[in-house]
Amino acid sequence: MLINKNKKQVIELIGTPNIDSLNIWTYDLGMSGAGFGAQLNSLELKFKNEKVSEVKKIEIID
Repeated sequence: MLINKNKKQVIELIGTPNIDSLNIWTYDLGMSGAGFGAQLNSLELKFKNEKVSEVKKIEIID
């Protein structure tokens, strides 16, 4: 859904990123339970030639 979209199109679809670097945007997806700890979830978009080239869901378990 996001692959090959430009930055303006991404903002129209899912809003502005929480972290915006030149070629990587990160969106905070919130926390969820992970057994006895917490799990932090985020979505990372990598741009190449001004278009999304890679989408990755990141899960960090605390």
